[in-house]
Amino acid sequence: MQKIMDINNSVFSYIVSNEKVNVFNEEKIFCNNRYYINHSQNTSVQIKKYRSKEIALIGFCIDSHCKISMDKITEAILLYSIEESDNIVDIYRFCNRFAGKYVIFWCDDTSSSTPVLWVFGDATCSLQINYVFLNNYFYVASSDNLISNHLNLKKDKNVEKIRKGSDLLQPLPYNITIFEKMYALLPNHVLNIQNKRVERVSISEEVCITPRNIDILIHDTIDLIKGITNEYYQNNKLVCPLTSGYDSRAVLAFLYNNNHNIECYTFKHNNIGEEMGDRFVPEQICETLGLKHHWIGEKQCDNEVKLGIQKIIGEHYADMIIDWAYMFKEKFPDRTMINGDIIGQICKSGFGNTIPYNLANSYYFQCKLHNKDKNTREEIKKHIEEIKKIRDGKYIYDLFAIESRLGRWASQREMIYSICGVKSLNIFNCREVILKWISIPRELRSQYIVHNIIFSDLLPQLSSIPFNTGQTNNLEIIAKKFWPLYYLGTFLKHFLKD
Repeated sequence: MQKIMDINNSVFSYIVSNEKVNVFNEEKIFCNNRYYINHSQNTSVQIKKYRSKEIALIGFCIDSHCKISMDKITEAILLYSIEESDNIVDIYRFCNRFAGKYVIFWCDDTSSSTPVLWVFGDATCSLQINYVFLNNYFYVASSDNLISNHLNLKKDKNVEKIRKGSDLLQPLPYNITIFEKMYALLPNHVLNIQNKRVERVSISEEVCITPRNIDILIHDTIDLIKGITNEYYQNNKLVCPLTSGYDSRAVLAFLYNNNHNIECYTFKHNNIGEEMGDRFVPEQICETLGLKHHWIGEKQCDNEVKLGIQKIIGEHYADMIIDWAYMFKEKFPDRTMINGDIIGQICKSGFGNTIPYNLANSYYFQCKLHNKDKNTREEIKKHIEEIKKIRDGKYIYDLFAIESRLGRWASQREMIYSICGVKSLNIFNCREVILKWISIPRELRSQYIVHNIIFSDLLPQLSSIPFNTGQTNNLEIIAKKFWPLYYLGTFLKHFLKD
């Protein structure tokens, strides 16, 4: 575990600039030797060029349609930009079919003076894209602190106040980072490096408001996720996290469908009582399916190692995530974990329940971000205004789930895992899958229609084993069924919390 202090042993870690940067040992140059990709030895980088156009893909990317091999994806994007459209929104939407954890740089060097360089991420920006412009240079990186360590940037005093408004597990609002003039690129956005401009990609044109048949639509997503799971298996040694909840069980259904010998694990946190389902349901599931189950006991990372990691990522993140990475890495040094974040956020409509979208406001989203600093609401207002400006307001709850809960909250955990050398992927991280799920009315999603069809199709035995035993009280169950109670409860929970 001492090796994780060496940044070159990290995964999914990079910094890109028009200045030569020596953070990592590996370097690649693209766009006629204008730009440098500095990356860890365990981070894949593919570059493909044809005439004036060039693609650089950092990370792990596969085709959910199972028609384009991993080594041909950069070529496929390049050909699309040449033969079909070089409009960046079209290119972004062409990539809806891809899944994984990646960042794409698309360069058009037609101009003899200044090339056009666009940047965008995977469906949820699970591989972070932090960026800053300084004088004539730009810097884009998988961690905000990688850039700050290189440039010795100052922290933004107002953002520091926001950071203190919640615990360190919670994300910052909208696209701000702790550092002055540094921002995070959100999902559904593309960044133009030359113009220093960010554009939102609307989802209204892509979401089917009245799907012809919801059952068929869900089965379409099941087929896509099967393809994704198969591709993940071809390139990784997978292990499945398992709790007593719905999401990890959905992950297991797909992993088991591909491999009847998949191994499962559960973190045995000290604050979970013996009566809670997470203490016994995972073993019950594995016993039913004849699978090997591992308990990972709670441990703290060696202090010297933790301090070394904090020097890399900064001290503005929760150090318990380092402990979780340590616990996993010690148990499974060469495995890839599969998390269930996306299906939990979208398919249970947990961020907005069935609340009418005209009740979405900065006060509500501040409660969902669990941040009590007043400046938080000002950033949220900017986020709301941006969404409504392009008439995506009817999807505001789903967009906040994707862009805030996944694009900021989940991604900061993934960033820390990556720095610690833990490879973590999500079989649902595909924009085509997510947009199809958003097409399903939130009333149905909140009733777990997607989860239930997955269980019914892939692993019916899972439905007979109790869910979330001992974790949800009757009041919470009732509130989730009646949006006025859920809406009111969100505010009460926030303001009554110490």
